[in-house]
Amino acid sequence: MIGRVRTGSCFRDSLNYCILDKRQVNSQEIAFKDRAEILYYHHCHGKLLTLNRQFQEVAHYRENISKPVMSISLSMPPGEPLPKSKLVELAKECAEHMDFAEKQYIVILHKDVAHQHIHIVA
Repeated sequence: MIGRVRTGSCFRDSLNYCILDKRQVNSQEIAFKDRAEILYYHHCHGKLLTLNRQFQEVAHYRENISKPVMSISLSMPPGEPLPKSKLVELAKECAEHMDFAEKQYIVILHKDVAHQHIHIVA
């Protein structure tokens, strides 16, 4: 498994990338439709706009943090997919080990490349 952790300041951008259909570069043409599936919500719920609002409302209480967004991608080895329940378990273990298990986060499965991978936005 390969993991990547990024931080940022904009929940909307992270959520848009993870949830919306993939588009052609500099175009409105859809390159990959239905590429994302939300597998798990933790202390949040709803569609894109609702999620963005919920994350922003909570981040507002910690104004001293300039980059409140943590985005993690976990990629499985090619040819070794896991069932969705195991991916959620993996995300929960990641949240526990990285000390955000009690915070808001969402787990999204992407289906746009050959190897299976999930994104966690916290």
